[in-house]
Amino acid sequence: MPLSCNLVDEMYPLYLNVVYRAKEFRTEPVPKSFFIASCDLKDIQTFATTIRDQQGKLLACIINFENNNILVPYYIGRDYSANKEYNLYYNILWETISTGVARKKKVIDLGLTTYDIKKWLGAEIQPIKMFVRFKSNGVNKVLKYSLPMFLEVPPIQ
Repeated sequence: MPLSCNLVDEMYPLYLNVVYRAKEFRTEPVPKSFFIASCDLKDIQTFATTIRDQQGKLLACIINFENNNILVPYYIGRDYSANKEYNLYYNILWETISTGVARKKKVIDLGLTTYDIKKWLGAEIQPIKMFVRFKSNGVNKVLKYSLPMFLEVPPIQ
């Protein structure tokens, strides 16, 4: 369904649920105004994938961005109290992948967290490179020299 500002009002609390419970990759929440502005993007289409219960209550959602060839499900939200009963994470990803296939997307970028379920759904895991800087200068100095012994890390410029 197209992303509408009315839907953003309903989705935003579920998005905050996920942000505040994140363990793998924590970020600051994106302000609600960003989602409202996303309703009117010109070069990138936005739409929502949603799961509702039989009474119509929104249980899970993903805000998706797409262009001609790529679908990026980016901001997810879910009602954790209904998570076990409806297996929300699995089902919202499955719905999003199904939508991407139906829209004939060449790439569906599922992001960089929860690899196991994405791989189980058929995703191909792509390596990524990340920059990490700790608040402690001492930790940064130790890791600058010791981390490359354990990982393939490009030199710091």
